[in-house]
Amino acid sequence: MATFGKCCFLIVWTILFTTFFAKTQALLPCDYGWELTPGAGDCVKLFDNKKKSWYDARQACKSTGGDLVTIRDKDMSNFIKEKFVYNNKNPIWIGLRNIRGGKRLHWLDENVPPTYTEKYVKPRLPFWRYLEDLCVTILKNRNKREAAWHGSKCDADLQYICEKPIPFRCYFAGWIIAPKSQLCVKIFHREAWRMTWSKARWWCQKLNGDLVTIRDDTMRNFIRDRIVADINVSSWIGLHKSNDTLKWHWLDEDETPTYTNWAFGYPFLTEEACAGVKKIDGQGTPWHTFNCSVERGVICEGAPPPHCYYKSKIYRHGSYLTMKGECGNPYRCIRDIWRHSVDKCRWHDGSCLALNEKRGHYTCRKDRHGTARLIYG
Repeated sequence: MATFGKCCFLIVWTILFTTFFAKTQALLPCDYGWELTPGAGDCVKLFDNKKKSWYDARQACKSTGGDLVTIRDKDMSNFIKEKFVYNNKNPIWIGLRNIRGGKRLHWLDENVPPTYTEKYVKPRLPFWRYLEDLCVTILKNRNKREAAWHGSKCDADLQYICEKPIPFRCYFAGWIIAPKSQLCVKIFHREAWRMTWSKARWWCQKLNGDLVTIRDDTMRNFIRDRIVADINVSSWIGLHKSNDTLKWHWLDEDETPTYTNWAFGYPFLTEEACAGVKKIDGQGTPWHTFNCSVERGVICEGAPPPHCYYKSKIYRHGSYLTMKGECGNPYRCIRDIWRHSVDKCRWHDGSCLALNEKRGHYTCRKDRHGTARLIYG
């Protein structure tokens, strides 16, 4: 009996832990392995497993959607040192260099001199080597908890730190970010959500988006594989026929489709003036025409939510945190809360976090089920 009880306890504990961990990870603003910087609101990562020259390191950073790190102020410098430098004996490339023996260091944009500088140690090189590019590393002093910038030959293979913007995410359940457009897409297919074409468009606009537009094979494949998948429900898209010209166009009446994916024999020359996708085995999700007043599923797309923590700073006031910064639309920022906020919510009975913005104020409280949530007001 004791063994059975212990097994049940372990199963329940595992479920709770993995559920909490999954939710926590989903709320993190940066990708796995990347760290959110203070103030700047970017994501940084140390690449220490594959050493590269400065130029190759920069190309590697660009392939991640970013570039070599730029250190803009003291807070950023201290963050980089604590995270990546003090426990590292190796020099690390940053995005600072001196081109062809010039007198000034500059960051990745050659026309912008650094507004923040630290102790810079010039390398001991033959005089002719100073006519070449010099690139800058950050390196910990041997016996002190200090670090300095060091000039080095750019072709040395070293560790490097990349920096990239906070990636767009679709935080609401069921929304998936689309390739290329970086828009969030969701299908509403259950019977309760089926509606006419005009009501479907109204519904998508209420969600700060519109009916989906399919402009190329990439988006078509995304809709087929990630959105429709195994759902056998015809669903509206943003393609419809003008009453005046009888021509098909997208939501903007000036945008006629340059890419099409009509099913065989479509579009019919009938009064069916609205288009949708319908899954057909072996054919994917070709477009069909439907009567606009018939109720179908809906595929919406919209801009990803703004990052409330972008270019923001966090202030501690006793037992709760306050985050100040700009946000494009506070009404849509309810789910843009990262791990520390969630932890504080659970630990301090709700009145733990205030998100102050130019257009609104959120407070973290417990709802009637005991779950911590952000409340607008």
